[in-house]
Amino acid sequence: MTCTGLKRFNLVEEWRDIANKLDKMSIRELNTVEGDRLMDRVHQIRRQLGE
Repeated sequence: MTCTGLKRFNLVEEWRDIANKLDKMSIRELNTVEGDRLMDRVHQIRRQLGE
């Protein structure tokens, strides 16, 4: 099953927001629970977009 246009757009926007947050984080911040949670969400979005 593929993503609909609006769902895909929302996922890409969320991905972009997370990428901006990750870009602003230091290496120390990336190695926290919050950094791990954000990276897990990025991977989840990638899987959904790849369906």
